[in-house]
Amino acid sequence: MLAAFEWITVIGEAANGIAAVESINTLKPELVFLDVQMPGLIGTEVITRITHQPFVVFTTAFGEHAVTAFELGAVDYLLKPFGPDRLASAMERVRAALGEPAPLAALDRLGEALSKGPLSRLFVRSGTAIVPSRSSRSRGSKPMATTLSHTPSARVTGCTSRSAASRAAWIRHALRGSTAPTW
Repeated sequence: MLAAFEWITVIGEAANGIAAVESINTLKPELVFLDVQMPGLIGTEVITRITHQPFVVFTTAFGEHAVTAFELGAVDYLLKPFGPDRLASAMERVRAALGEPAPLAALDRLGEALSKGPLSRLFVRSGTAIVPSRSSRSRGSKPMATTLSHTPSARVTGCTSRSAASRAAWIRHALRGSTAPTW
């Protein structure tokens, strides 16, 4: 299934938890797909024993470990059996975690959401938490600007008084890295 993602290169596999710890520390991958139930160590134990800290997507048939996995910083938790659409969704989260620009499909969904009218609530990431933005916390106030961030070094500010379609076009330009249109 990973062959569908040209930006992924498989650099190793491990048959058990102990071998997974050794492989992760030696190969230092950016991303690890890790099963919860493995011989030797369970996946959550592997995460606590590694010295190299990659992004982790758990792939398992056991939902009861999901909370622990997310507490340990998992990017996603795929319950088996999962299909290509669910994997693609997880891979979008991985790309976001890696700081890569959103794929066009995600930008199209954003444009569709914005075209339905003004935003009534906006949430932003603050460290590891997702919180309501200041403008969506104050009831009845009309926000004047929204700040979006897609990489640590790039911030985009857009006026929210424009039409939803204009905002969507402005955000699409900004996230693709091109110069924002001038209004």
